[in-house]
Amino acid sequence: MAVLPDGRILAVGSGKMTAANIDAMATLWSKDGKAESAFGTSGRVLSDLGGPADAWFGVAVSPDGKSVVVGGYKGTDANSGGNDDAVLAKFSI
Repeated sequence: MAVLPDGRILAVGSGKMTAANIDAMATLWSKDGKAESAFGTSGRVLSDLGGPADAWFGVAVSPDGKSVVVGGYKGTDANSGGNDDAVLAKFSI
């Protein structure tokens, strides 16, 4: 989670589109706790990173406060024997 220079809050993690598919998710909240409707869909951005269990787990605000960089992973199926892959993305805020 990060508090932006203007007092808004960006939280990152994951969300479910279906029971079998978890996508990375970022949510943006105003200073008074309301979802920022101009950010993604109703204040949230779901990112399908290509795996069945994706997530963002870290966030850093740019020095000018106009964007954030998020870090996460493309999660693999536990039974596949594959490896999770790291992912970085930048969001304009």
